[in-house]
Amino acid sequence: MPIHKRTPRAVLATTRRNVKASIYECIINNVSPSDVILGTDNPNMDLLPGHIDLVGAEIEMIDMRDREQQLKNVLDQLRDQYDFIIVDCSLPRPGHREQLDGQ
Repeated sequence: MPIHKRTPRAVLATTRRNVKASIYECIINNVSPSDVILGTDNPNMDLLPGHIDLVGAEIEMIDMRDREQQLKNVLDQLRDQYDFIIVDCSLPRPGHREQLDGQ
C-alpha cells in the first residue's frame, strides 16, 4: 500500500476586491506598508499584495532618487514586525540580470 505524504502549503487567497492598495502605492506614493498589509487564513502569515501597476513602476521611478533602494526601504519599515519576509517575484527580463550583476 503506497504512503502519500501531504506537503504543507500556505494558501494565500485574496480577491481584487480585498486589495485597496498594494506595494506599488508604498513605493510610488509613500503609503505605509502597515496600511496595505492583508491578513490571511494563517494567523502567522500576512500578505503585502502586488499589483499589475508594478509593471510601469520602473518607468515611473526613472527620476526617483535612490530608486534601487525603494523596495528595501518599504520592507525595512516592517523588519521588526516579522521573523521572515519572503518576496515572490517574476524572473528578470533578458539582459536585466547582467545589469544587476554590474552594480
